[in-house]
Formats: sequence, C-alpha cells, structure tokens
Amino acid sequence: MTAVKIEESFLSHPPDSGPLRWIARRAVAVLALLIALASLLVARPAVPAARADVASANQFVAVSPAVLVDTRYGTGGVGVAKVAGKGQITFQVAGTAGIPSSGVAAVALNLTAVGIEKPGWFTVFPSDSPASVATLTYYPGEPATGEDFTRLTGTGKVTVVNNSESPVHIVVGVRGYFLNAADTNAGNEYYPVDTEYLYDTRPGHVTGSPAHEATPVPANSSVTIDVAGQRSIPASGVNAVALNVVAWSQGGRGWLSLHAADQPTNTVPTVDYVPDETDSSFTVAQLTGSGKLILQNHGAGTVHVALTLRGYFKGATEQGGAGYIAIPSKVIVETLTGAGVPGGGTSPLAPGASVTVDVTEGIDLGSKTMAAAALVIQARQPTDAGWLTVYPASDEDPNISSVNYDKSESTTGFDLAAPDYEGKVTIKNRGPGTVHIQASMRGYFRDDETYTETVFSSETDPAEDPSAPVQSIPPKDDQADLSTTPIAAIENQPQEVLAEGDKWAPGDDAENPITDEAQAEAAAAAVAAPNFQYHRVTYDQCSANKAANKPNGWYPNRLVYCKWSYAGARRYNRFGLLLDAISFRVTRVAYLYQGKRDFDYYLRIDKITTKGKYYNGRRIDTPAGGTLVNAKVTTIQEGARSSTIAGWRANPYTKWITRVGGGVGLEKKADYFYAADIILSGVNKELGHYVINVRCDSAPYITWYRSGCVLPRVTPSLRYDLADRTRIQTATHIKNALENTPPILPAYAGVKSILGGGYGKEITRHVGQLKIDANRNKARGVCGSYDGSEYNCDEFPFASTREGAAHWPDNYPNWSARVIDAEDNQKAGRLLGRFYQRDRVLASDRFFVRVY
Repeated sequence: MTAVKIEESFLSHPPDSGPLRWIARRAVAVLALLIALASLLVARPAVPAARADVASANQFVAVSPAVLVDTRYGTGGVGVAKVAGKGQITFQVAGTAGIPSSGVAAVALNLTAVGIEKPGWFTVFPSDSPASVATLTYYPGEPATGEDFTRLTGTGKVTVVNNSESPVHIVVGVRGYFLNAADTNAGNEYYPVDTEYLYDTRPGHVTGSPAHEATPVPANSSVTIDVAGQRSIPASGVNAVALNVVAWSQGGRGWLSLHAADQPTNTVPTVDYVPDETDSSFTVAQLTGSGKLILQNHGAGTVHVALTLRGYFKGATEQGGAGYIAIPSKVIVETLTGAGVPGGGTSPLAPGASVTVDVTEGIDLGSKTMAAAALVIQARQPTDAGWLTVYPASDEDPNISSVNYDKSESTTGFDLAAPDYEGKVTIKNRGPGTVHIQASMRGYFRDDETYTETVFSSETDPAEDPSAPVQSIPPKDDQADLSTTPIAAIENQPQEVLAEGDKWAPGDDAENPITDEAQAEAAAAAVAAPNFQYHRVTYDQCSANKAANKPNGWYPNRLVYCKWSYAGARRYNRFGLLLDAISFRVTRVAYLYQGKRDFDYYLRIDKITTKGKYYNGRRIDTPAGGTLVNAKVTTIQEGARSSTIAGWRANPYTKWITRVGGGVGLEKKADYFYAADIILSGVNKELGHYVINVRCDSAPYITWYRSGCVLPRVTPSLRYDLADRTRIQTATHIKNALENTPPILPAYAGVKSILGGGYGKEITRHVGQLKIDANRNKARGVCGSYDGSEYNCDEFPFASTREGAAHWPDNYPNWSARVIDAEDNQKAGRLLGRFYQRDRVLASDRFFVRVY
C-alpha cells in the first residue's frame, strides 16, 4: 500500500482555474462584497516587488533524485540485509548526494518499504532527536512509498526505525534540501497555490498540456508533461513543483518515477502501485529550463495518472515566496486520545465529518504569517475504504485527496497545507465509514514579506452574499425629494436682498394678505406657533430602511437624515491569502430643530466581526468636523470617541450636539458641511467620510419658528389632495396648469410649460412684497371682474414665487389664473403659508407642488 490513495469518484474533473484562483474565492467568501457590490470593489492586493529584509527562513534547493540508502544493496554504508523488527538504521545525509556538509536545516526525503512481511511503520528523525510519529505505514504484499521533510541537526545524520514485528528493506531517496540561507539567496522560496489538477489521463477528466486523449500510460513507457506556464505556475523561473502523483486503474504491479525532461530517468520511486487500488504520494519534483516533467511507468501494465498541484518553488533572489522552518515533530490533532480535538472528544470522524486545528498554535510567528504547514497525516482504524481532504478552514472542501485509506488498514501521507487567515486547516473524512486521524507537523513555510492592507466602505454587509438582490428604494412618500445642487453651488448661492422701499411679506399666499410689517408681527404674536411635530427615526428604523443603505442615505423629511453602511479593513500576505479582517456597521442619524439653531448627530457602530487576531487590539476613532460657510459653531456635546473593539461592542453609541451661529443676510443664513469620520487605528486611511449639509437661519419672515435648521439637500414639496373638498378647486387648478389641461388663462396659441411640477421644473420662493404685488396684479387682469366676497383670483405659479405671472412676457404667458371659490383659495393659501413655515422655505429656496 502506498502513502496516499485516491478513488475514482474522488478525482472529479477540476473546474476552470487560473493563477491564484484561491485568492478570488476567499475574497468572495469573506467580504463580500465585496466586491460585486455597486459601491464597493475590493481588488486583490498588489504583490510587493521586493522586501527590505533578506529571507531569514530556509530556502529549498532541488536536486536530481538520488538514492541515499538501500538495504537491498548496502547503498549509503548500511548492511545488505533487512532491518530487523524494532530495529533501526542511521546514515549520513549532510555532505552526500550533492547536499552541503553544513548549513542544511532539513531534507526532502523519499522513503520506500520493500519486502514487507508484516504490517508496520517507519519513524524518521534526526539521529540525536528521537521521535515516535509515524512517517510511512505499510502492509504485506504492497510496497509503500512516501515523502517527508526531515529536520537535520548538527550531526547531519538521519535515523529510520522499523516499527514492525518483522524485518523489512528500507530505501531512502532525496529530492532536495533546505539551505540555511540567512545571509544569501542561494535557494528557492515556496509559493502555495490553490489545490488544482495539473495533468489527468482519465476518461471524462482529461486535463493538462500537451493535449492528449483519455488513454492510460502504456507499460514501460512515459509521458511528457508541460509544467511551466500551466495553471498557477509561472512560465519561467520555477525550479521545483510540489505535487501529488496518482496511479489509477493500473493493469498490474509497478511504480512511477518523475524527473525533469532534460535529465535521465531515475530509480527513486514516486508512487508504488498494485492492482485494484488507487495509489498516490506527495513529491517535490525538480524543474529545469525545459519547463517539462517526464512521468515514467515502470510497470508491466497500463496505468492512468493524475497530478495535483500544491505549489511551486522560485529563486529566493526574487524575494517573493516563503522560507521553510523545520521543527521537532509534534502531534497537533489525534482523535484516539482527543489531543487537539475541540472539546477533547475521542470519537472517530463519521462520514462527512471534519476536525479543524490551528497549525499556528504554539508557534511564535511575530508579525510574520504561515504560508503552509508540512503535515504528516495518518488515517487509523478505518471501517471502510475512503479518503481524507485537507484544506484551509475558511475554504470549501476542494474535493482533492491528501490521504486515501483501505478498510481496516492505517495509511500515512504527507501534504503541504495552506492555513486560512486564522492559521487553521480542516481535515475531513470523505469515506462512507468512520476513521480516526492523527496529524503531526514537521515544519512550516513562513512568509517574511510585509503584508498588504486594504480598507473599504460598503453599502453591503461583507458577510452577506454579494450576488443577492437588493430591495429597491421605498416609494417617494418614504424618501424625501433630494436636490441635485452640488455643494459648490450652495456655497456660492446669492443671498436675498430686498429692493429699496420693498419689505418682506408673510408666507400666506391668499389674495388679501397682511402687507404691513407691524401688522404681520402683531398677527404672528397673537397666534402662537403650534408645537412642532417631529417625525424622527430610531437606529433600528434607520438600519431596517433600504434607502438608508443607498449612497444618498435616507431623508424622511427636511429635518431627519439617516444612513447605514459597512466599513472595515483586510490584511493579506503576498500570495493574496487573507490573514485578518474586520468589518462593522456604521449607522448615522441626524436630527435638526425648529426654534433653535442646533442639530444632533448620532452614531452607532455595531455588528463588529473580526477574522484572525490582528485587529482585535485596534481602536475605532470617530473624530468630527466640517467646513463652515458664513457660520460659527459651538459644540454643546462632544461625541468624538476612541474606543477599543471591546469598548464599541459594550457601548456602540456616541452623540454630538452642535449649535450653528453666525450667518449673513436677511435670514442670518449659515451652512455647515458636517462629517463624522471613521478611522481604524494603525490604518492610515479613513474608513468612512460622510458629509451632510446643515443650513441654519433666523429668517424674520419665518414667524412661527424664528430660528432653526434644515437639510437643504431635500427639496421641499407642497402637497394638495384632490380628496380634500375644502381645497379641491385650488388643487384642480394647479393640476390643470401643470398638465396643460384647458381651461388655462391667459390663452396661448402654443403649448405652455408651467413650472413647479417636479425636478428640473422647481419654482423659487420670493419674499419681496413688490414682486408679489406685481404677480398678483397681472393675474387679476386675466381673471377680470368677480365678486371678491365669494370668489378670488387664483394663480399658479404662486404670487410668492419668482416664476409668478409678472415674471413672464405677454407673448409667452407661462402661468395660469382662474376664478375660484374664495374660501377654497384662502384655505389653500394658508396651507402654503404653513408649508413655508414648517419646512423653513427661505427666499431663493426652490420647491415644487404635487397634486394627488
């Protein structure tokens, strides 16, 4: 039996996969968004060209496969005899087969058990550092081959122990070594990739280059496989590849070898195979300038082959990969004893069950990250044939085997497993029976490169499916009408100036208004302004409203604003592997007032989610400020806050109260472009900067509430209801005027386009009495004679707008006048007056009218 076996059903046809396909999959699984979002695209971080420090971990040097020890022939200074049961051999590695005599941290060994009489296993370790973890298991009649990254100590020697009751021949080959290259870049660094198929001959699953048919490799024959430039492998500069080589549907006994296309074949087996099994083994294959590998079938029958890719090695001078750190072997999970099992359970893995383990636990990585863990994985006491998959815990199961096992036979295999952003890998049982597992760690590849950090602000929760449909904006009754006037235009907006001899007029647009200022003041004092009925929204109402999640936010009216979105940061290593992430929801609510020049700004940060450990100690800061236009501000309550993640989770709220003074012109108008920023400590970028324009005034003609603030982004609209019989004549007249439905006076041969009905056709309030009188007098000339006690002359646009009757030349009367019931006209005029008061419609403010 070989170290790893893969069943036909498991070797599914690979999906399309390009370079670093696994980066894109992680970006979708965790953020979301992220990307595929209308307002958020978080691209894969760019790979830095170089790092400041030289590689401090060990670099790999591939060699032509060579035999170090073979007890059948006495190769390597050992006796020509089987190694006795419970016996061992120790042999020199450093200084042999092209391996330097010093400065070597580990070697990539190939171990084979031959002439097996009883079941057993090998343990392999530095000669002065014994270990008890199995490296290769074997059974009678089934030659077994497996790979190991074996640590070397100062002795330069390796010991192999035969843990069997019977003797066995031991063959040890070498494929490369890890050079302690702290002061040089003589070796190669490792680049993990998403597990994928490189080459496959099976019917229905043909993969790889050159193009080939679904035919097995003939007996005692070979195939040449293109490697450089295929799948995730660069077209040049690659000196070795990490693979699983699979033998399937074999017609007899035999073995496979793998070597660079411009080198001779060798006698170091990659996979031993027997009939009626799918056999495989991990290997590191040297790649030379040809960029091709030759897979040789040393067997009397045909065999199908499949090669799956784990990663590749490139020269360390490029300083873009990970170096290897060899460690004393340690068991990281064992279900028989409960070691490393969450909760300490000792049950075997049921079909489809998995166990997740933190491969970084107990390893001091500092600010570095682990690119891959070198694992020896053993399937024990299986009740049926099956296989194990090993993959980053946050990924989906790739459905590519690491260890295959037969019923009642323990099997050991080797793999390079890339952990997820939390340093975790998952081992899953893909067989129909139960199985115990043990995984031990031989070392790891450490990424010494600086990380890449990105920040985002999004309308979509990164944890949600970015492809899910988003609810449309609520009806217009729910979202106030928003002006498209840019901020720069607001800053330069002219102030209202009355002509000499003119005076401001009250807001009532009835035919017989109070025109004397003193009378108006007395009238306003005699009638107390009603208590203002604020229509506020809560945090939860805001965060439940989809309009509030749009770029503009939600403006229920001119005195309320709310918006919610997500912000956060992500940290990647150079391979694009997501290491750490933080995301949180930010809800902002602003309340403005009538009767005082204050506004409240509320902020809530909740739904905080972190991945990994990096961001747990960070602080989220909420400084605030803005740009003043003719304004002076006083902070009544300071809401700027700097709290830890735990602090925001415990208390997600903060609040500012700001008073806006100053102002110019008749209205003492002042604008404040206000923003509460979101800053994550240690990240030199804002995560959120959301500006709202608050306008405050003390206009003398807003007699109900002599001071107040509004959101000028909201275009106020006056609504007349056709169901209201007390104003139906006015409402009908306005509707006819806007729709150009006769009768409309004055008569006009062309088509009128009367303003006031919507966006782009707004009308503008005017407060000068002279203009108002001019508009009204021109309209009365069209209405003719009528009994003023029973009827009034109604006009649209209103007399209190710049677009009233006097605005238009006689040859283009873009307005309408109609004689209507006096009481109807008066009540409609008072509705307009209240609208001006409650919405703080100032001179030069644009608005429009809706008739329902």
